[in-house]
Amino acid sequence: MQQEKISEALKTALADSRLQGTHISLYLAILTIWEEKNFKVEFFSCRKNIMTRSKIRSFSTYHVKIRDLVDWGYISYLPSYHPLEGSKIALIQLSESKKAYQK
Repeated sequence: MQQEKISEALKTALADSRLQGTHISLYLAILTIWEEKNFKVEFFSCRKNIMTRSKIRSFSTYHVKIRDLVDWGYISYLPSYHPLEGSKIALIQLSESKKAYQK
């Protein structure tokens, strides 16, 4: 069931013309972390881990793309300014994301 959600999330992201390769890479990294965290509604991950997985090396690019994913309804993101605590991330329900994209 959860694998179907990942598949649906990727299909939705790939169909969204606003997303560039870096958005897709970042979103895929977040999806893999979500899977590792046993599909919890909210989970924590540090910026370094997400950047490494998504192959994004620029802090500026990372923050711009995260902001886009938040603004476009793909994720909820609450940054942590503590190096050992991760930022709080939640995936927005895909049905909500699709509605926002179709407007």
